Amino acid sequence: MCRGIHRRPHDPPDPHHAHAAEQRALPADLTGADATAAGPTDQGPADLGPQPLQLTWTRNGATLVLSLAGYADSDAALELDEAARRLTAHDGPVEIDLAGVGFLDSTGVHFLVNQHRHHTGHHHAFRVTRVRPHPAHVLHICGVHRLLAGTDPAPAPDLAAAE
Repeated sequence: MCRGIHRRPHDPPDPHHAHAAEQRALPADLTGADATAAGPTDQGPADLGPQPLQLTWTRNGATLVLSLAGYADSDAALELDEAARRLTAHDGPVEIDLAGVGFLDSTGVHFLVNQHRHHTGHHHAFRVTRVRPHPAHVLHICGVHRLLAGTDPAPAPDLAAAE
């Protein structure tokens, strides 16, 4: 589904390279503060490295909301598998909030597409919200940005801009 992704000079750094952590910082508009203030002043936020995936479950009426934070990548496969089991057991609308996801690889894309397929196939509302720039770029490269953007009545500006 997402084969042949190559980094271009303007793409975000690959977080799996040792030097990539030195180049990565959270955008100020997502953190609500200056991104450089997030880490130690002598080394900055770059030394945070890959962020383990955290899942937060809430309800908004009948909608089950899964908020993800961290990296939705192959290291998070077990967490995503468990989330998939819980989401597919829910007989109702689902929202997946990606505001906290700074990195997405094919594992995360596969998770989102499978959830979209399951919930829309069972005639339940499904939406992906608040997609940050790097995950939006990956979804665009994989060709699923329109599929997932169409699931959110008000797509995140960065996902819509990826077109």
